[in-house]
Amino acid sequence: QLRRKLAPMAELVFVDGAHRVPWPDGAQARGRDKFCWLHADGAASDLAKQVEGWEVTLAALKATFQSLGPFEGVLGFSQGAAIAAALAALARRTPAAGVADGRDEIGTVAARTDMLAFRFVMLCGGFVSSATEIERLLALAPIDMASLHVIGENDAVISKSSEGSEELLGRFCEDNATVVRHEGGHIFPASDKYVRRYLDFLKNA
Repeated sequence: QLRRKLAPMAELVFVDGAHRVPWPDGAQARGRDKFCWLHADGAASDLAKQVEGWEVTLAALKATFQSLGPFEGVLGFSQGAAIAAALAALARRTPAAGVADGRDEIGTVAARTDMLAFRFVMLCGGFVSSATEIERLLALAPIDMASLHVIGENDAVISKSSEGSEELLGRFCEDNATVVRHEGGHIFPASDKYVRRYLDFLKNA
């Protein structure tokens, strides 16, 4: 539904997470496999505890940019929004900032801005990941990029994470941030009144 409603201004490319979610012991896999961008040892469902796998995720996304790009923007929901925020930080970083991909003393040319170039980011139900590499990226100066933040006033999923959507909003430059609040929970609202806000953002981003 969201893809159809954004079609006048955006062509969406959907990308699966870089890590396959394991099925519980003894459970039969039903339906399609599930994927995530970060994971935890064991079966932790708390997003704040899912902090492993950034390097694999970053490599997969760089490959996506190379094979399917260029892209004008990145959209992420939930854990995907946490990763999209990290990509936005990378897209606005330079080697002089001292961090190329979230690790210290990195000389990786492939992680520089010319490999992850885009102009805006749309974040729904996002949070600040506790992954060490991402924390380092987001601890630098506020991200100077046009950003849309969709925040659910009753999002019980994100309220359980260490730092939620409001904290993520604070990691972006206030002058370039657009905030859309809704009364729902952990969802990406697609009713017309919200889609109009998304389209307005895209028009001006």
